[in-house]
Amino acid sequence: MKITKRNKPPRRTPSIIPIKIKYLLYKRVVCELGCAEGENLFQMSKYSKYAFGFDINPNFVKVAKNKSLNVSYLDYRVSNIPIADIYYFWPSNSRRDIPYLVWKILSNSNFKGIIVFGSTNYNSDKIISYIYSIFGERYCYEFFEGENINEHGNFCINIISKSNIHFYFPILLILTASLRLFSFIRMKFNMPN
Repeated sequence: MKITKRNKPPRRTPSIIPIKIKYLLYKRVVCELGCAEGENLFQMSKYSKYAFGFDINPNFVKVAKNKSLNVSYLDYRVSNIPIADIYYFWPSNSRRDIPYLVWKILSNSNFKGIIVFGSTNYNSDKIISYIYSIFGERYCYEFFEGENINEHGNFCINIISKSNIHFYFPILLILTASLRLFSFIRMKFNMPN
């Protein structure tokens, strides 16, 4: 069996991740932001009290609904996010969306739970993941789901618990605002990664 060297991130969260975080999901309400066709949401629903998801792509939402998953259309950049115990996300633009989602979720005074976000060991994903590991935990797992370029490699998750960051909360919000500003400037002036 020939394995192609992986130089691209996977196209979806590897199936090992829900298994690795099942202890967090147990008896909790889980929301996946950007759930695509719902593969990861389905796996997380096996361990959680209740799982629901959102995606901006109406075609993905339709496929997920056909799998009997509780998925709706939502653009988290402009819409309110319903409250959950745990939020999971791995956005395609980590530099822009991870700081924004961390800020948006943690700024909600009703949220008392946990944020879990995915990342790869590539470019901005890796940088964002390391920065946020200051405020929580970071774990990386090898996965193998096939021989194709996006089906094996390393995938990391960050876990941030709101109950553990009271002292660091102002610093975290300032850092997040700075990352968002930096991302905006890079996009505005078409600066390379």
